[in-house]
Amino acid sequence: MSEMGEMYRDLKDWQKARRRIWGEPCAKCREEQPRRQPTILEPGRFCKVHRPWHRDPRPHPTEEEFAERMAANGWNAHKSEES
Repeated sequence: MSEMGEMYRDLKDWQKARRRIWGEPCAKCREEQPRRQPTILEPGRFCKVHRPWHRDPRPHPTEEEFAERMAANGWNAHKSEES
């Protein structure tokens, strides 16, 4: 596979991991539409369904918190530099 293809695949893997680690279901989706699969929100993000009325109230993580939590789940922040 080309180098660009590998970079995009790594980017998608990073985004999926970040969403899995930091994401929480939208509380508004659970209340108003309990049969629907709730939107997964990262800290500070808007719900696409309830925009602009509902935003995840959690503060954005600091760089240290982010790096620590990602590393705890097997994602080194400087993974590309090691290769």
